[in-house]
Amino acid sequence: MTKEKLINLLEEAAKTEESALPLYTRHLSSTLFLSDFDTNEQQRISQILQILENESKGHQRTLLSLIDKIKEDNKDVY
Repeated sequence: MTKEKLINLLEEAAKTEESALPLYTRHLSSTLFLSDFDTNEQQRISQILQILENESKGHQRTLLSLIDKIKEDNKDVY
């Protein structure tokens, strides 16, 4: 795979991490509010969604760091 193609794929993955999970989290939070789950269940689900969102932000940082390293590298085949 060429350097350019790898960077493009990683940039697409970073954009997905940036936009997809926060969007899903907002929708799920709204649905959760209207659900029949009791308060404890709603709180636990909200905590899990927050963990997922935080992990996604970490993935995005990792991807962006990897992109920077690849851009600096002289190698063109991966």
